[in-house]
Amino acid sequence: IGNNTLRDGNYYACRTDSAGNIIWEKDWGEFYQPNWTGKVIKSSNGRYMICGSGLSGMGGGISDITLTDIDINGNNSFLKFYDFAYADYDNDMMETPDSCLIIAGREGLTSNSHFPAFVKVDRNGNEIWRKTQPALNGYEPVNIRLTPDGGFISTGIGGTYNNSYYAKYDSTGTMLWIKYPFGNGDTIANRPDAIKINDDGSFVIYYGIFYQIGNWPNYQSFYGSMRKYDSAGNCLTNRQYSDPLLYVFSNESDTLFNGLTSDVSRFEMDETGTFIKKVGLNGDDTLKRWIRNYIPTRDGGYLGFGQYSTNLDYFTQFYIVKFAPDGRYEADEFSESVNAYPNPSADGNITLTFDMKDDNNVQVKILTTEGKLVYSTEIFCPANSHTELPVRLNENSINAGMYILEVKTSDSIIRKKIIVAKAKQ
Repeated sequence: IGNNTLRDGNYYACRTDSAGNIIWEKDWGEFYQPNWTGKVIKSSNGRYMICGSGLSGMGGGISDITLTDIDINGNNSFLKFYDFAYADYDNDMMETPDSCLIIAGREGLTSNSHFPAFVKVDRNGNEIWRKTQPALNGYEPVNIRLTPDGGFISTGIGGTYNNSYYAKYDSTGTMLWIKYPFGNGDTIANRPDAIKINDDGSFVIYYGIFYQIGNWPNYQSFYGSMRKYDSAGNCLTNRQYSDPLLYVFSNESDTLFNGLTSDVSRFEMDETGTFIKKVGLNGDDTLKRWIRNYIPTRDGGYLGFGQYSTNLDYFTQFYIVKFAPDGRYEADEFSESVNAYPNPSADGNITLTFDMKDDNNVQVKILTTEGKLVYSTEIFCPANSHTELPVRLNENSINAGMYILEVKTSDSIIRKKIIVAKAKQ
């Protein structure tokens, strides 16, 4: 989802197949209006709900909160506006247990005065209730997540990058309490980037702490803090990061946090802030990319999407990138990817790994140094795949010693030495 600048800011959505090819593209809304799409969720009825902002013309001002419903083919059943004041914007959205939606955003009295605003609607976009918090002038919510008791936690900021807060609300949108992790009125540049809610009501928030060095678009920045809280908002653990982490995301459908580091690598980490997986991307090319979000895919990988700039300027293109379960989005050259481990092997059990850029059959042979064949197999590997092939030499009558691994495709052949430390008994 996004906005179509070629259509003067129109709302935009597209659907792709598993290879990233666009199946359909749709835009909607009035031309020449400041239309922006925000979050999209797949609701329990299988349709897609998209919150955003746009200008309805209902009560003056420059922007209203919006909600659009589309089906899997991109057909739009409604576009509805929710006018609070002069400058109203959405930030996040969630589905409630009664199959309704709550949109979290801000009500702006002027372009410089705003406060948190929430609106609950049914799945047809009809308003059920709305709540605003004028006492929190200058603040706005960033994330909203459902809690086990039917209420929700909202995180937010009191400025562009300061005065982070997290607040608990009941199911009617009434705030029960609010807390400030860096103190009320702090001067530390910080922002609550991601939040996870656990089944026991505890929750985890990742804060980006922004120390900027240099000028846009080549600045270096961002240290972080991962904090876990009990259901009453009391901090249980606090893990700090001395290395910059750029974009950090969370998905309601899994238990992990995902993002980019400043070097630039893609990572996954659990709710304790421990890195589970970190995979380097393609060097200088990543400096031109801003990945805005990740979603998990059925094969255990992730789909990322964001903006791409050719010259590190403000002129960007939308792009989608698919990450395999091993974290990579592009196969290595075959000649560089063939590997066998452990080597030496204590018992003759090894795993072969290799990447394929194109569809190809791979022949695997293991021979003695005298050329006697002791193992042979052939498998088909699709383009842009990573293969891990177990080889059980201990099932054959082999001796301890050195062997030759031969891996062959239609246009390449790789040979490596492997050592079996112990013969089959």
